[in-house]
Amino acid sequence: MLRRVFAKSETIIFIFSFILLITPYVVQVLATPHEKIATGFVSGGPDYMTFIAKMKWGAAGQWNYPDRYTTEPTEAVPMYWFYLLLGHLAAYLKIPLPVIYHVATALLGGLAVVMLWQLTDRYSKYPLIAFLLAIFASGGIILDLVDTIFKTDLAHLDGFLQGHIYLSLRAFPHYIVDLIAVLAIFYAYLNENMKPKYLILLAAIGGFMLSAIHPFLLALVPVVFVYAVLVNRSDIKKALLINVSAFIAATPLTLLLINSMLHIPWFNEWRNQTATSTTPNPLVFLVGIYGLSGVLGWLKAISELQKPSIWTVWLFTASIMAYLIPIKNNYEITFFLSLPLGMLSAEWLGGLVDRVHGLKAHKTAKHYVSTVIVLLFIWPGLSYIPGIFISSSLSNKYLPASYVNELKSLDNSSRYGTVVLCNLNTGNVIPAYTENLKPYIGHQLETLHYESKVTQVDAFFSGRMSKAEAMEFLQTIKARWVIYDRVLPEKSADYTALKNMLGEPFYNNKALIVWEVCR
Repeated sequence: MLRRVFAKSETIIFIFSFILLITPYVVQVLATPHEKIATGFVSGGPDYMTFIAKMKWGAAGQWNYPDRYTTEPTEAVPMYWFYLLLGHLAAYLKIPLPVIYHVATALLGGLAVVMLWQLTDRYSKYPLIAFLLAIFASGGIILDLVDTIFKTDLAHLDGFLQGHIYLSLRAFPHYIVDLIAVLAIFYAYLNENMKPKYLILLAAIGGFMLSAIHPFLLALVPVVFVYAVLVNRSDIKKALLINVSAFIAATPLTLLLINSMLHIPWFNEWRNQTATSTTPNPLVFLVGIYGLSGVLGWLKAISELQKPSIWTVWLFTASIMAYLIPIKNNYEITFFLSLPLGMLSAEWLGGLVDRVHGLKAHKTAKHYVSTVIVLLFIWPGLSYIPGIFISSSLSNKYLPASYVNELKSLDNSSRYGTVVLCNLNTGNVIPAYTENLKPYIGHQLETLHYESKVTQVDAFFSGRMSKAEAMEFLQTIKARWVIYDRVLPEKSADYTALKNMLGEPFYNNKALIVWEVCR
């Protein structure tokens, strides 16, 4: 349990984390140019708009989600509850969706950071060092350097959201929910004084939260049982109680999801399209993307194999499952591996800091040397913080008010499922501001048959289709609206060719040109 509400130091940590997480959005809003709208996009690439789209659907009163980024008929399925809930909350409070999104991120992020601090404070000999390493472990610029010298492509792995705490804190709030759930389960096991009823409650909350976000991460729950069997057999009963509580709490939502995958064709097709069974190179993925912390953490884990800590058991169990467990995207089982690596590497780094402080030298000098040593381990991850502040108010974070208003106008004059033909970037934005429109192509992972569709769309907008082919294509996909985007343009779009095919537009301004082609 959190100590009362928070102890003094934890209150400070929570407030500082909240401010750090909410400030980039506040900066974006305050810097909004005249006649522009702040989208709330701070980080996360094209995925951000898809989550706002799911919140938009929740704000419309929905609790099940159809694929809004594809034009095939898609039955609503029980998924994305977290964002649907945020949408309901935004509608109830009458607050813009980006505001709820970022407030939720800051509140949940603050709670997660406090829980992480409590864990490192109680179970690490060097709590501050372990805390910093767990959050900021990253190969970052080091992998960039390797890529530059050896012409490889390793640095993209450092963007593995599920593997790094700092990335998840700055990207999407649902990953923070996962982190809170994992921390709750491990805290329940490690706390020797927790009463059984509170242990059951905490484990059940953790299991339920995982089932609502990423049910496959329930594979991490048995880590505490594996540790009890291998190292601390007196705790087997406790570990079993945690596992049973977590899995029982996770059962209802998990069964709903499994049932949808078995009986709703599009949902299973979408899952197969988004999943991959290709697991990255283990040396780079399990060690390299965590930089110096990853190297020291694995060395420490290997050194204590005869009597492993729970962090070593977590590290090895998750890593083995990531390569052997028979599910797609199995490498995502290495969820927040930066935490056990941070706890392990802190033992050696903390010892090095102790030796520095034991030297016969000026106290201030020893303090600065110790700080530099720690910074060497965390600076790649830490360096992302100023970047997100700098980028939060760039021009691509805003949309003209006329752009958004025209999308809303088209939405109001359309019925649900009205097909819009547009470029990929526009299609990614449309569901975030409308309820009735469905782009023929939108987010790459949520558009069914994406590869074949993107070829058709490129041919249409580049003028490589004859007029007869273009009109047949529009009739086949039953498009009502065609949008030429002047704000988020595709390089291949040819306005002159479009006008020759479609005639005078239905709507034309500095942001969007719209043709109505079928009713």
